[in-house]
Amino acid sequence: MTPVMQQDNQIQQGRFVTQSDVLFVLRSDGYDVNLRTLRYWRSVGLLPRLYQNGGRRGYPVEIISTLKQLCNQSGRLVGNTLFIHYLEEAIFKVYRVVIEKPKGYNGKYRVVLYTDQGILVERRSDLNGLY
Repeated sequence: MTPVMQQDNQIQQGRFVTQSDVLFVLRSDGYDVNLRTLRYWRSVGLLPRLYQNGGRRGYPVEIISTLKQLCNQSGRLVGNTLFIHYLEEAIFKVYRVVIEKPKGYNGKYRVVLYTDQGILVERRSDLNGLY
């Protein structure tokens, strides 16, 4: 049995998984997710609040399949980088881009960039230079 399979078995025996467990399983399966991403997804309601159990905090074990779906939808598989985006001396690997023309279009598009460091939202009148 591989270390990843042993870890998966240990996780399944409990009722919840810690954030470290979740990150370990996702990264072992090839997803590029960090703690900041989990916190963001929790803050916008995509993930439930952390549960307390004997001084440890975690999620129900079923959250791993939900997170894998979120990762697939947001393009967080390692190696799927579309382009590198530079913003104020920070470098972001962009995995997915959504461009929306908002209601009451005022000449600016809403550009959502799914990156290795979270989600960036920009308002742009010109889409040139995005890639």
